[in-house]
Amino acid sequence: MPIDDRVPPSNGTSNPPAGGGSRSVPNGKPTRAAHYGVSMDGFGTVDESVFPCGPGAPRAARTAVTDWLARALAPRMLDDMRLIVTELVTNSVRHAELRAGDAITVRIRLAEHGLRLEVENPGTAGQIKASRPGARAGGGLGLQLVERLCMSWGVARERDTMVWVEMEH
Repeated sequence: MPIDDRVPPSNGTSNPPAGGGSRSVPNGKPTRAAHYGVSMDGFGTVDESVFPCGPGAPRAARTAVTDWLARALAPRMLDDMRLIVTELVTNSVRHAELRAGDAITVRIRLAEHGLRLEVENPGTAGQIKASRPGARAGGGLGLQLVERLCMSWGVARERDTMVWVEMEH
């Protein structure tokens, strides 16, 4: 599926807006804020956590997604979501040029027939696109995997960057 740089549907009033400005993580520890409202696009937020940027962020995000969705998804779809969140958070850590104290927000939103994962960070460096794997540089497969595993995905950039994916369940 092609990359879609369109702004995702409205978050509604019960969810934090995309591009809401930089967040920092107090004391370098993950924070959690659950939202259970339903937004105008039909997706209700199941959970949201904020992780400090650093090498432990991908694992912490993967653990959080597992905790949130283990009872709601079939095992294969849960494995796909774990892989996707790991890739997106790793990309935030490696490529967003974040500073110490910057935060990475992971949000899951459910609808009747699908779910949406959002990974947001205050960085705006570089292009976010699936690229051909590079033998010399290594890497390059992550967003290709995301592209294959999800129904659609895209990027919203204002003051922050949010990468979102949608999947049917």
